[in-house]
Amino acid sequence: MPSVNQPEKIAGLYLRLNGFLHLPLFTVFFEDGYGQIDYIALRAGNSVEKAGGVEFIVDDDFFKMCISDALTSPRETTFGIVAKVRGNKARKAPDATNTAYARKFLGELPVVRVSFCDVAKELRISDGVIVVSIKYAWAWIHKRITWMDEQGWKFTKSQSWALSDDFLSDLLYQTGRDWKKKTQE
Repeated sequence: MPSVNQPEKIAGLYLRLNGFLHLPLFTVFFEDGYGQIDYIALRAGNSVEKAGGVEFIVDDDFFKMCISDALTSPRETTFGIVAKVRGNKARKAPDATNTAYARKFLGELPVVRVSFCDVAKELRISDGVIVVSIKYAWAWIHKRITWMDEQGWKFTKSQSWALSDDFLSDLLYQTGRDWKKKTQE
């Protein structure tokens, strides 16, 4: 698989922790060539992750931003995301052609356009596109990790997360979070 840069890893992990299955660097084909979508993602309606009977938190503010005429209940509806990721302040929205391609690929489900970029630490809507600051996504990822830590779960960087998400595993290692170790002390 092609390599993704640090902002793309943060965007992908943010989507993953909010219940999205995602494909990075998704290629779109046209009669006269091809293009790329940084992330195409799918979230099943009523999807939840649980451990010990406790439902994992998601970014409710993000899901509120997803509400539209075509998507009135994002947490209960299967929908897709088309995301453009920039590591600088030059926000770039997914274009209409790529979005239409992704919508067909996802079976004509509602699709939300998202732009991850290095703007102020915020989450907002601009011109019909959800703008997620890389700093906001990073802070929310840390919030989720802290929340999981507070639950006292025995997840470790070298076991459960390492099998499915090496970036999250690396993050846990770098921040010194090892749930099993902390709960055994």
